Amino acid sequence: MDLDTILMIVSAVLAIGATVFGAKFDAVKKKLSQVKDLVKEGADVVQVAVDAVADENITPEEAEAIKKEAQEVIGAFKALVGKA
Repeated sequence: MDLDTILMIVSAVLAIGATVFGAKFDAVKKKLSQVKDLVKEGADVVQVAVDAVADENITPEEAEAIKKEAQEVIGAFKALVGKA
């Protein structure tokens, strides 16, 4: 084989590799974004719960806020695992 043929084959292999890597990178980036959302929602639940128990009494409004935040965590988790 001459140099031109070898270079053409190497270029084709690199192009295919770059295409596969680009597709995988987008998938990884999407999953990382979903993990970030899940962690954020989890932190929101903790913050609302801490605020609710600060006075050692959970009101119905605070309980509803905790429930709402917990449902958002469940939604973020389902999005992460692909069930949303």
